[in-house]
Amino acid sequence: MLPLQVAEYIARYGLFAPGEAVLVAVSGGPDSVALLRCLSDLGGRWGLGLSVGHVNHQLRGEESDQDEAFVADLARRLGVAFATRRVDVRSRAAAHGESVEMAARDLRWAALREMASEHGASRVALGHTADDQAETILLNVMRGTGVRGLRGMLPASPDGRVRPFLGVRRREIIEYLDSLGQPYRSDRTNESLMAARNLVRNRLLPVWLGAGLGDPVEALRRLAERMCLDDEALMWAADQFLTESRTAGECVEGQECRIALQRLTGLPDAVGMLVLRRACERVSGGLHGLSLAHVREIWKMVGSARVHARVVLPIGVRASIAPGEVRIQRLPKGGSSTSEVCESVPRVRLNVPGRTCVHELGVVFEAALGRACEPVCGVRHGHATWLRAAGTCDSWSVRPWQPGDRVRPVGLDGHSKKLKKLFQERRIPPAERSRYPVVVDAADTPVWVPGLAADQRWACADAAPGAVHLHMVWVAGRPGV
Repeated sequence: MLPLQVAEYIARYGLFAPGEAVLVAVSGGPDSVALLRCLSDLGGRWGLGLSVGHVNHQLRGEESDQDEAFVADLARRLGVAFATRRVDVRSRAAAHGESVEMAARDLRWAALREMASEHGASRVALGHTADDQAETILLNVMRGTGVRGLRGMLPASPDGRVRPFLGVRRREIIEYLDSLGQPYRSDRTNESLMAARNLVRNRLLPVWLGAGLGDPVEALRRLAERMCLDDEALMWAADQFLTESRTAGECVEGQECRIALQRLTGLPDAVGMLVLRRACERVSGGLHGLSLAHVREIWKMVGSARVHARVVLPIGVRASIAPGEVRIQRLPKGGSSTSEVCESVPRVRLNVPGRTCVHELGVVFEAALGRACEPVCGVRHGHATWLRAAGTCDSWSVRPWQPGDRVRPVGLDGHSKKLKKLFQERRIPPAERSRYPVVVDAADTPVWVPGLAADQRWACADAAPGAVHLHMVWVAGRPGV
């Protein structure tokens, strides 16, 4: 029976402490409804103080409101406190050039954290299933992930998220709800093939299963468990090295990590980069936005041993070389010196026409001549502009912002403006400006800064003869968000 299976999973991973307050995130769909019913039944075993948090994304009009009313009524019937938040996903996606899915995810988690805080909950229980885990791992594979991505979602995350259903199949949840006679809401957008996750769910996994290669969900579940063990072992080894090789300046968790250069340079490349990556994670508190190229750049800097060399990373961390040591330091809140640039990001030639991926900056460009290009990766929201090509667009490239960059925005009568000023106006933190993309010409002069300004020498209103249409989306989170 499902509650017994979930109880064993909770005990195995220590998801809850006795008497703990838990906010259950309930959308109204089968997974979250089953999670609430299951935890409500099991709550007495751990003395849990349950509350329900619902986020109305306002994406489906009246249906979204009906979802909210359904969850409120379910909480009332179960005698559980209810809280809700409404978020404007479309406005956020349009304003920040994000996909609807990315904007919804970020707004949803922020709303859930706020509701958890109001109810004194130290945990937020999410209804992710073994099927969700399989989809997540395959999506990570498509992005070129490493061990950390292959472990998928964790049963419990450091930020308070717990996933009691990670060992449960989606079909088991439906059977459980049917046995209770418990209704739930259906979200028709889950059947859409626009989002990458739905493509994996509705096409890729069925092909795997239909090919007679075994159950993909079970295979990927086993992979996740093994990768969790491997990742834990690697992090333990890296932590041991950091502890043993720290300099007299000490290794201060969350602020600065100093590593003896002599010991670090004697390591194989793969081990050295692992240690540096772990140091960055310990100082920053996370790795979102840090690519393999960034870590390689730090390792290259270590190999040069050039004192005062530095790399500023998009996770709010600076790596630098000091006499006899490598320093990994958290940048002051509010940013770093504007003279520091992300040295690890290479200049990338812009394909016109065609698609250009700049993985280190987390962006994708689509370019078309004389017509509007198709939305990048199926994403409808993003930054787009028309520019006069004049036969020179084959020399355009993309690079991160550099101090001193200026642009002549349309409407300023030919006057130029520093990009630094535009960043300040849009409240882009200094520490994150180093990964903001800029399209430049052969003379390294900014042509277009997505979402901020196009230079008036290149800008045009529509598909004028010889014009090029550029569309860009953030695929790894927009700076300033």
